[in-house]
Amino acid sequence: MRFGDIAESFGSSDEVILDCASKRAGFPQLAAIRRDFYKDVRIYPDISRALVRELREIGQALGCQSRCAELATFFERAAESGATVYCVSD
Repeated sequence: MRFGDIAESFGSSDEVILDCASKRAGFPQLAAIRRDFYKDVRIYPDISRALVRELREIGQALGCQSRCAELATFFERAAESGATVYCVSD
């Protein structure tokens, strides 16, 4: 995932976050990322803002606040700058 010169990724170890989010209510944006994981997706600022909230909540629920906070910071920076995040699958 990238916006401007800033990049981040959901690694294979992060798939548990996406899997759990897709099985629980209240995480529609994370579930969408899981569903479209191998597609070239664009994430607009309003979706980035929603992802910040969802990542913080799922991080607490799963006990992986550190990694979710890193991802949330990436999306927060994108939202604050009004940037679209471009995702490219492997």
